[in-house]
Amino acid sequence: MPEFPFSDDVIHHENATICIDVAQDIPRVFAIYRDIAAYIDIDECGQGTWHLIRTKRNGCKLQGLPSITPDGERCLIAENRDDGLCVLVEYDITTQTERVLFSKSWYANHFHYCPHDPAWIGFSHEGATETIDDRCWAWHETLAPNGKCVFQQAINGKFPDASIFAGHERWCFHDSSALVVAYAVSTQGPRGIYEAFSDDRPSKLIWECNTAWHCNTEHSGRYIVIDTSAAWDHPPASPEEHRKGVEAHLEADRTKSENLSDVVLIDRETRSHLYIGRVSRRKHPYHPHPALSQDGKWLVYTDYSAETRGVWIVEIQYLN
Repeated sequence: MPEFPFSDDVIHHENATICIDVAQDIPRVFAIYRDIAAYIDIDECGQGTWHLIRTKRNGCKLQGLPSITPDGERCLIAENRDDGLCVLVEYDITTQTERVLFSKSWYANHFHYCPHDPAWIGFSHEGATETIDDRCWAWHETLAPNGKCVFQQAINGKFPDASIFAGHERWCFHDSSALVVAYAVSTQGPRGIYEAFSDDRPSKLIWECNTAWHCNTEHSGRYIVIDTSAAWDHPPASPEEHRKGVEAHLEADRTKSENLSDVVLIDRETRSHLYIGRVSRRKHPYHPHPALSQDGKWLVYTDYSAETRGVWIVEIQYLN
């Protein structure tokens, strides 16, 4: 791909990453690097021209997680403003105009269009999972103009003593719903992968697992890929094994050191799983963060291990 259009008024950092999202229906890539937002249409030779959408503005900094609609026409730009507001801006590529969708006085992030229905935008109330009891949110211009929390974490109204500590929500392709991870550190269970809905349907447990960390899915919603914060536990680990795994996970987070993570593919329909392998993980960008292609035949993840460091792609042959 052509070099990203860096700007003279943006300070470069050797560890800064270019974050991208790719439209489902056309070969258009939307990217954010620090305070620059741009898109490119890729031709058959992998070439194209970058078009700047945004560069540095006084009073705000861009968040590093871009999102683009399936048709590639609109994209999301999240701003952290000096007045403390988190503001979500939508940019229309055809008209080259932008509009503010909404703002929050608390730290909101992880904004992304629901691929099943891009009128819904998922986002999160960011912060320490032990202190945030309304992590998973959704916004719709008419049905939820102020946004609404879509996942109930507190059990019997008690937080945090009896609750699910949740995060890494991933909105789905097959329904206006999101996969949500109930983390290993949750004080109550069941922990694992839940599905939360934009409408009034109650959330449901998809797969119980005491060590699920990140998740993703493919177009049909049948297959889910996860990585783990400790060794994969199926069936769920014993209380002592769970405690040791949580301690190792939290220590690695505190010290920014390496720790293990397993990558696993889950089949919701047959209730079976396929163990992909074990990797090493460290702080971003070296969380495994596995993802599946739309047809479910390819799986990609990151490995920090010394001998295999990099991004890996796996062909899932049994799905063919």
